[in-house]
Amino acid sequence: MSLFWPEKIVPVGEYVSPDGQLRLLVICPDGDWTLGFDGFPWHTHGSILASVSGKDEETAIENFVADLTSGKSIIAVKRINGSVADVWVGHGRSGGRSLQFAKIWSR
Repeated sequence: MSLFWPEKIVPVGEYVSPDGQLRLLVICPDGDWTLGFDGFPWHTHGSILASVSGKDEETAIENFVADLTSGKSIIAVKRINGSVADVWVGHGRSGGRSLQFAKIWSR
């Protein structure tokens, strides 16, 4: 009998942007891989990334983090009166939100 331990598939971790403004968290509560920016509501799940990419969860999560931290993915940042109000990973559309600034992880 084989036991499935999600924590052993992909390291649970945190990735801090070079400017220190953003912190991407990868967590796995109760076997549900969740990725999102600390302090902001946007998040995604490993199962969603796998479904969209057609890859297994481990590969989909690794690719998502690699694309984000290498600057391949665009991070949308909404500011209100100069303060960051929301952050999400852009996919060529704003999801109904008003995009005021976009950044790349490496800048």
